[in-house]
Amino acid sequence: MKKNYQNILVPTDFSDTANNALQHACHWAKDLGAKIILFHANNVFVSNEVDFDENYEEELRQTQKTIQSQYPDLSFEIAEKEGVFAYTLTDLVTRRHIDLVIMGTEGSNSWETMFLGNHTMDVLDDIKVPVLVVPHESVYTPVRNIVFATNFENEDTNVVLDIVDLAQHGNATVQIVHITTDDDEEIVVADQNVMDWFKRITKNQVDYPNLRFRNITTLGSVLSELQTMVDSEEIDLLVLSTKSKNFIKRLVEGSFVRKMANHSKVPFLVFHLND
Repeated sequence: MKKNYQNILVPTDFSDTANNALQHACHWAKDLGAKIILFHANNVFVSNEVDFDENYEEELRQTQKTIQSQYPDLSFEIAEKEGVFAYTLTDLVTRRHIDLVIMGTEGSNSWETMFLGNHTMDVLDDIKVPVLVVPHESVYTPVRNIVFATNFENEDTNVVLDIVDLAQHGNATVQIVHITTDDDEEIVVADQNVMDWFKRITKNQVDYPNLRFRNITTLGSVLSELQTMVDSEEIDLLVLSTKSKNFIKRLVEGSFVRKMANHSKVPFLVFHLND
């Protein structure tokens, strides 16, 4: 079933990083025919650029006015709530029928401060919609080349369907990649057999001519191999899937994603699989 992206939620603390993510969100909204909901959780964001005494509702409305003038054909709404970011975000995703969250990151502790500790981050396990993470230095380019790094989870075929729905808007190439970090011949052969199986069942469900499958063997790390691909093959979007507990917590503080954000200018889209 084709996924319909109608509502995109963009959290903001009014920083340059958040504003850059908003620019990306506008291009995605244009391609998907979606509405953007600008969200701020009052008294939760910590930023050197914003004084806590400011009127955040006024700041939010000014941000809406500015971005609306840049993209007059798009629809924008604002949502400001008192309370802890994690809880208010979870509530908004459900109540406003959010289909996609787009947020910026500097690849540091900047987003962790919004959650005020590990306990409140746990509530974000309830968020099941995809999250697009935009590194601070990322400059929007049309998505023409997508890489999906798969570990052959059962639901990854459904992720491929969602990726193809997005790719069709720009006729993008989708590379399904599995990275093996062991050169033992039996493991390499076993992984290739699984990739062949995954290719068969995926192609039975997905009819898209720009779909490619690759099994890569490296003695390095998955991270370094993905980074090499991003740097050498003009990748526009990296897609990951996870069944991890504390999904968003791992997203913003986990070493893998933090290193990607620190060393890559390419946005990455994360799908949360059912446990």
